Amino acid sequence: MVKRYKYFFFFFLFLVLFFLPRYLAHSQYDALEDEILAIDNNMIYSASEQLLAPDFTHPPLWYLLMEYPTKLLALEHGIGYYRSIQVLILFFGLVFSTGYFWRKIPHKFILIFLLLFLTNVELIHLTSQHRMYSLVLSFGVFYALYWFYLIKYKKDKKWQDFFTVGIIASLGFFTNYSMIWLIPIFPIAYLISSESEILKLRIKNLFIFTITFFVSISWFIPTFIKNSLISINANQWTFDFNIYNVFQLFVNYFGIIPVQKDLGKISIYAVVFIVILVLIVLGQLFLNKENSIKRIFFTSAISFIFFLLTVFITGNSLLYPRTAICLVLAFYVLITCAFGSFKYSRVLVFLIAMLQLSQFLLYFNQDDSFSNGYFFMDYRIHPIHYFVDYNFPQKSCLVVIPVWNYRATKYFLEDVVQVKSASIFEVEDSIKFSKTKDCASFYFLEQFSIGESRLKQQYKKFLPFDIERVLLDEHENQKLYLMSD
Repeated sequence: MVKRYKYFFFFFLFLVLFFLPRYLAHSQYDALEDEILAIDNNMIYSASEQLLAPDFTHPPLWYLLMEYPTKLLALEHGIGYYRSIQVLILFFGLVFSTGYFWRKIPHKFILIFLLLFLTNVELIHLTSQHRMYSLVLSFGVFYALYWFYLIKYKKDKKWQDFFTVGIIASLGFFTNYSMIWLIPIFPIAYLISSESEILKLRIKNLFIFTITFFVSISWFIPTFIKNSLISINANQWTFDFNIYNVFQLFVNYFGIIPVQKDLGKISIYAVVFIVILVLIVLGQLFLNKENSIKRIFFTSAISFIFFLLTVFITGNSLLYPRTAICLVLAFYVLITCAFGSFKYSRVLVFLIAMLQLSQFLLYFNQDDSFSNGYFFMDYRIHPIHYFVDYNFPQKSCLVVIPVWNYRATKYFLEDVVQVKSASIFEVEDSIKFSKTKDCASFYFLEQFSIGESRLKQQYKKFLPFDIERVLLDEHENQKLYLMSD
């Protein structure tokens, strides 16, 4: 009876830690730019078109699954229903993984792993959105735990085990490319650390895993290469590659919110976190006799280094957490393994969980003085939302550049102004604004943050005639102009 109440308490704590922060995140964040763009992608492309990943930065599986919900909900019902779908995907994903491994892996390990996962505010932020991160993290958790089970606990390994993790790896890859950085960590650790199996058998098992994975994704590899080349040139808007930004990226994986660079400081939370993590790693390397855990650490570090090399060599702007967020799952396996493995390790692991939990105060109190100067994720208020209170005259029209912001502008401003996509003027240089039906005057909303070259491309394609603009207002990354012939 006492044991039953204990499990009930842990499940209740799990529900609170899972749902309450995600509800609070939803309640204080507008529909995000990327969320609306994701909905836009589903509304524009059919399921057959989604197979070839028209969103060049992401693979197709999540979009395919979201086709029907998007057709059903559109944007008329707000963003809440969409976010509920993602929250429930992750909830059932974690419940399934916990149930599947409950009798295969020690309960203590699963509970500590969940504690670390649920107190990470970056994961809360990502999985509260209508994006693919709930699904890829669900696959990632199952993948990481399955490999950990194979490496550390299962004696009688079968070919079906390696076929299964190969399928899970491919599903994760088709959901979000951040899975790429998690996939090789455990197979390599298994190859070099399992003293209980002869090398020939390990190679055979890894061959089954590798063939399963690559056969599953083989048809998509040309599309992946093509989209990767596009991404290198077309998605350049994030942080420069330097020591500060790499440091910020790494602590962000664990939900640690750093101080902005222009303040010339580093967050004390980040410094303490790194000190604790180094102590845990040193303890695992020198005080823990289990070689398998040491190998997982080395392969995790190597994967992160390869990620940084990819950023450096390609020049691609990947220095933000979600591009490799699945890496944190491997580090959580390592941190969880440290629990009780050497003196004071329990204290260190709980300190990391408490440190992660402390970031809730910053994340959910961003308007307070003690949060000033900290770098938070995305815009809490969508930049277009600021113009809801602008006094647009009757029969005025608002033209949107770039065109992909059309649906977001309609979502926020449809009730205050007639929203027009710039595509209505595409290559029709004879059309004059003043002669366009239903529009007495034209306003122009420009997202200048996409960069001068991309703005020029938009102008050249959609507005190939001379216009005069008068700047009226500006919020975050948006400028409002009054236009005339």
